[in-house]
Formats: sequence, C-alpha cells, structure tokens
Amino acid sequence: MRFGAMRATFESLERGFRKFDVDYYLIGAFARDLWMNHINTLPVRRTTLDVDFSIYINSQEDFMALKDYLKDAEGFKADDQPYRLHAPDSTIIDLIPFGGIERNHMVYLEGSSPMDLSVFGNMQVLAHAANVNLEGINFKICTLPGLCVLKLIAGHEKPDRLEKDLGDFYYILENYFEIAGDTIYEEEYDDLIDDNFEPTIAAAKVLGRQLSPILNESMELKIAFASILGKLKHGFSSEDIDQMYAHEPQDRQIRRMRLVCVLLNEIETWQIT
Repeated sequence: MRFGAMRATFESLERGFRKFDVDYYLIGAFARDLWMNHINTLPVRRTTLDVDFSIYINSQEDFMALKDYLKDAEGFKADDQPYRLHAPDSTIIDLIPFGGIERNHMVYLEGSSPMDLSVFGNMQVLAHAANVNLEGINFKICTLPGLCVLKLIAGHEKPDRLEKDLGDFYYILENYFEIAGDTIYEEEYDDLIDDNFEPTIAAAKVLGRQLSPILNESMELKIAFASILGKLKHGFSSEDIDQMYAHEPQDRQIRRMRLVCVLLNEIETWQIT
C-alpha cells in the first residue's frame, strides 16, 4: 500500500496528519488484510474499496481544518458523509475522529449531512495498536483482537451493519489458528497443549487472552463486549453447547457457538500478569 498504486494518496494523508499533529491508526478491512494477506490457506474473503483511519483529534475545528487542507492542498473531494473523502486516485478515505472531540463515546460531525458517530471502544482498542516502522515512518495498525472489538460493537449499535460486521468477526474467530497458530506454541500459552488439544479451540483461547488487555482498559467496554458474545449463544447454556458440539462438531452454527463460549470464558476468567 505504502509503495504501490496508493503511494500518492498515503503521502498526501501523511502530510495532512503531520501538519495538524494528528495521531492516526489504520483500521478496517485494510488493517485486517495486512495481518492476513501472507496466509494462502485462508478462505477467500470480501474485498474493500475504502481505507479507514481512526484519528486522535481534539476538536471539531481541528477536524474541519484537516479536511479543508486535504481538499484544498491535496486534491481530495468531499462526500455527503462528513467522515468521508475521495482521494485524487478515487480511493475512498474514511476518517473516524476520536479523543478530545468525543463526548460520552459520541462524536458530532458537521457537514451537508451532519451526524452523530459512535466511537465506543476506539480509545481502548487503539491504545493497544501495533506499531510498524517503515523507512523511518511510524504506522499504527489496529490488531486483529482490536478489530474483533470494533466489529462487534459497531454491529451491535447499527443493526444494518450487523450481518457484515458479524461475518468479519466470525472470519477471524474461525480462522485464528491459521492466522496466529504459531503463537500457541509460545511459552505463555503452553497450558493449551494437552491431550484434548483442538487447534481451533486453542486458538480461540489465545484470541480471548489477547483481547483481555483491551477490554480490561474499560469495565464498561468489557461488559458490553461480553454481553454481545452472550447473545451469540442464541439462548443456549454453555453446557448445552458443549453437548451439541460433542455430537455434531462439524455443524457450523454449533461450532461457532462453541468458539464463542471459549472466547467468552477466557475474557471472563483470564487475568493479566
């Protein structure tokens, strides 16, 4: 992305972010793909034409000034959605502001179609973003556990997005052994290797433990996330799901509920040392 066809767009954004001293984080499908594109065994997933950034910014005035700069100096075009711009190469850029600009996890955005935008969880997720240094330029990228939080929160808040965001969450959860399987064999996870070892179950436990530092930043966020996971059990108890899984481990819906149970248990019980 940084050195390919989108190079000019990224350089324009970087100039704007530096000019206004904005801390920025790559989120969304592009962030997901940066963690996954090297894995050839994963099933095909949906592509995206837009690039999403969360930007830490103090005020509505600063956000408007950044957008005006990108339009006037870098050739971006406005969109009816106040968080969206169109780069000169036609790439859609979504800038999701959070930080000082938010009030009670909400951001009010002025524009031709003003709107209130929820940024619940952004602060905690992006406090644990990954740092990547490329030729002297530092990038912050949302981790896959962080994306799981953002996807489930967004899908819960906006029912019209639920199917898409839930699909993205399940994609990570069901394929986490392929994505991060090597992690399981590290010393901190050696308790997961036992006589009953199941790769996908062990990977869900790893994901749960990697989610814990994010969720432990905010009890409000942790309770909300756990509540959403609980709804994905579709009214069944964990004991019911264990029994169904023992009889039909290949049933996709049952397997998903089993992975959700494992994830929820790790989140509720795992303590960071």
